[in-house]
Amino acid sequence: MLNYAYLICVEADENHNKFYEITENDDHSIDVKYGRVGGHITTHHYSYYEKDFNSLISSKTRKGYRDVTA
Repeated sequence: MLNYAYLICVEADENHNKFYEITENDDHSIDVKYGRVGGHITTHHYSYYEKDFNSLISSKTRKGYRDVTA
């Protein structure tokens, strides 16, 4: 694993409590898990040429997600 990030989006007025987990693999492919906290989890795998780790994080933070990767 090269990089890892755990992002959350909590908006009480819109009843959002979502997460987005990003893992960059050794071959630079990316695995993501996302969904509502405590709900159904969706997974997706991106090949190294489809998505960039940092651009995924930037995209999600623009949408209101916070990085809580501790």
